[in-house]
Amino acid sequence: MTIPWGDVSTAYWTTGIGNIECYIAMPAASIAKLKLLNTFGGLLRFGPLQGLLKRIASRGPAGPDAAARAASTMLVWGEAQAPSGDRVTARVRVANGYDVTVHASLAIAQHLLDGQPAEPGHRTPSQVMGSGFVEALPGSSRIEIVRDRAWYA
Repeated sequence: MTIPWGDVSTAYWTTGIGNIECYIAMPAASIAKLKLLNTFGGLLRFGPLQGLLKRIASRGPAGPDAAARAASTMLVWGEAQAPSGDRVTARVRVANGYDVTVHASLAIAQHLLDGQPAEPGHRTPSQVMGSGFVEALPGSSRIEIVRDRAWYA
């Protein structure tokens, strides 16, 4: 299903491609629950209901522990297709979302603290660190790029 992650924005700023969609794999039952929730989306604007849901959410787990994070990884996949039909597909396996975010943030901060040049203004991680940056993060594989056909074909 599509998901409004920040990747939609950062991918645009990095590539200039204007029609980007971000997807996440989810069980069909979870997608059905989200569609049902969408039906009642207007109710979520009701302040007292928002407060109740926030209290319920705050009682939930804080997130996965270190062992659970170490046991999980993410497969990031991207595809671009030109008007001619030529297609390029890339994929990379990275650590779980929590750890990859922390490792990337710390590496970028260290890069800047070390006095490495960066143009002023907003930049995406790959604009500051280079297109292969993700490969250097703990738990990451090399980026695999396949031209003219999808990697899963």
